Amino acid sequence: MNIVFPENVIVTEQEIDCSQLSQAKKDFVIDFTVRLISFYKDAGSARQIYGIAGASGSGKSYLSIMAEQIAIQIDSSVKIIPVSIDAFHFSNKQLLETHCEDGTLKDVKGRYDTYDVESLRAHLELFKTGVEMSFPLYSRKLHEPIKDAIHSNDGPAVILIEGLWLLYQDAGWEKFHGLFERIFFLSDDAGALRQRTIGRHILGGRSREEAEKHYNESDDKNRSQVLETKNTADEILVWPE
Repeated sequence: MNIVFPENVIVTEQEIDCSQLSQAKKDFVIDFTVRLISFYKDAGSARQIYGIAGASGSGKSYLSIMAEQIAIQIDSSVKIIPVSIDAFHFSNKQLLETHCEDGTLKDVKGRYDTYDVESLRAHLELFKTGVEMSFPLYSRKLHEPIKDAIHSNDGPAVILIEGLWLLYQDAGWEKFHGLFERIFFLSDDAGALRQRTIGRHILGGRSREEAEKHYNESDDKNRSQVLETKNTADEILVWPE
């Protein structure tokens, strides 16, 4: 089958150039998507949830979006719906109003306790029942979640959810692990993670100085905690060169 990769994709309202994607990385995406479809068919149930964990900048959102698009070409009967845990961030207003040892939760946005974990679990549980429903989307223009932006009808589907804390074992994250068929951990070296995350912050409107400051004070600390969960994944994935 001749798989056609898009020239660019939109990931949380940011345009990502795919035109220079290496053949090795294309093969990686295709292999991941083929295996995801196989897992889905082998499991048999109409509604299934798979997760991609990993640190900021590891390409979780990109892989989930690409899997959605490639799956349509491989087997159109399998509908993949990408969802990000970022869409379940508390609002900036609530984060600013909630104080913690580091100031306010807005200062550490992206940490495990800046998400509405109960809402996330409720959405996933509802999806499993087979009803028509919707999920929020995180806007990197507004830096806020947008309610009901991703729709699912009442038919068969796969939720492919990505985020830092899917394997975290505290603060409520441990309560919904049984909902997943399988959780992957997407890994990369520290330098690449830093470069991509800072670049994403700059695309989102921060100056380079602000982006580097946020990475050093927040993202890098999260990276250390997220890496501690790596070996609890069902499978560890590494992008090829």
